[in-house]
Amino acid sequence: MNLDVYLAQIIPHEVTDPQLIRLVDEYHNLELPLSKDGLTSTIRTTLRIIRDTRCDTSYLQTQFRTGPGDSMAILPERLGYQPKFERTPSIGEMLPCDRTVRR
Repeated sequence: MNLDVYLAQIIPHEVTDPQLIRLVDEYHNLELPLSKDGLTSTIRTTLRIIRDTRCDTSYLQTQFRTGPGDSMAILPERLGYQPKFERTPSIGEMLPCDRTVRR
């Protein structure tokens, strides 16, 4: 199994304010990771996700798949973009965790 973790911004159907989350994408070796086009799209991308309180963690403790200039990044390569979120998380901020739902 492969596991990628992203900082993502979601806008739930019943809420109008965007929320920052820790998005966990776990997938089988024979499946593809989330596409770079989907990750870097300037328009909304729809993903099926489910809330998982067991993996909530602070922004400081989260290791992401990659991060420009981040020596703790799992992969040395960059995704080649700067995400445009409504706000920047504070270091100690707790990030709710959501997991992708794959079929």
